[in-house]
Amino acid sequence: MTTPTYDRSQRLAARARRSWRRAVAAGVAAALGMGAAAGALIPGTAGAQVTEPPTSLDLRVLVVSTGDRASDAGLELMARTMDQTGTPYDVLNAATTDLTEATLRDGARGKYNGIILTQADLFTTGGSAFTGDEWRTLHAYERDFGVREAVVAGFPAFSPANDLDYGMGAIGASLRTQGRWARPAGTGRLFSYVNTANTLDILEYSVWGTPRNDGTGPTVTPLLVEDGAADHVLVSQLTYRDGRQVLLSTVGNAW
Repeated sequence: MTTPTYDRSQRLAARARRSWRRAVAAGVAAALGMGAAAGALIPGTAGAQVTEPPTSLDLRVLVVSTGDRASDAGLELMARTMDQTGTPYDVLNAATTDLTEATLRDGARGKYNGIILTQADLFTTGGSAFTGDEWRTLHAYERDFGVREAVVAGFPAFSPANDLDYGMGAIGASLRTQGRWARPAGTGRLFSYVNTANTLDILEYSVWGTPRNDGTGPTVTPLLVEDGAADHVLVSQLTYRDGRQVLLSTVGNAW
């Protein structure tokens, strides 16, 4: 079956589907809400960086994992979620498969309208499963085709060699905590369905970061923070100067 495509002049209409059977599903739903479901950016933002604008994007999501479903809990979560919602997707195991330009694009055609990373830095034994060139290839594709990225969980690394900057200064961890949704979450198209009145139990080990917002990295917009500690951000929207957008969740993804 041929993968459907859409013209960049059209805006992809999509809705995030709730899955709150576990507290960790907050991070998963957030990842799908901006990454897989929302698809491409509006033409004229990230795509404006391209000399010859891309003509089409396949309606398909690429999930980049650090292992198979048995060893990567984030991949298991994403695979189950997208199988349930009927979202077309491919999996690239970064530990065993190289990412190349041909993986992502065919001339002016982009092969994916959303990118999901199961781990923020794709950490495996010995470091990131992606080389610096692979990270730059991924980020160039997201910039050139206006494709959003979502991160399921992980450490918000800062690594210039890997072209990684998640915009955080101080970083800490909590074995168990309570989250609270922060505006603009709960408004407009940005998770309008979440309950901003009540706290959300985070039952698993999670990492939090304090946004730098110093002009040297992405602009960080907090969406889910630790209750009583507004600078301890668990889920955030990142906007980079080149137009890329990333939805970052550092909530633990154990079942």
